[in-house]
Amino acid sequence: MNWANIPKQTRLVENGVAGDCWRCCIAAMLHLPAEMVPHFLQEELDRRGRDDYKSMDSLTQAWLIERGYALVRSNHFCVDYCWSDERCRVPVIKCGPTPRSKAMNQHHSVIYIRDEMVYDPHPSNAGLTAVCDEYMVVKLPLPEAAL
Repeated sequence: MNWANIPKQTRLVENGVAGDCWRCCIAAMLHLPAEMVPHFLQEELDRRGRDDYKSMDSLTQAWLIERGYALVRSNHFCVDYCWSDERCRVPVIKCGPTPRSKAMNQHHSVIYIRDEMVYDPHPSNAGLTAVCDEYMVVKLPLPEAAL
């Protein structure tokens, strides 16, 4: 995949709206245009009037499961174990603060493969200053009846 050719986000926090970096990363993982993925953070803001990342994860999970995928929150052991094998080139969404973050828990999402950031949906490409969460999008196995 040519990560450099994936479109950047169109909704930026610095423009006074809920950023859509998360949906851009989910879209990139599934090789879809961002417009085909809901803006989960905006949905959460519209529904509750605040951003709730746990609810956003639930909305994302439900949407992915309907399409045969699952969101897996990875831990460092899982990632480090995989990274020990040079053949392992699994994209991982990493979330955390950026140089632009102005408030606590104002996080951004980017995609890494191993220790290299391969996609930052923000036009600045500034990446993260720290990593707080890591996620993988995995294909679910076919149900027994389909085999």
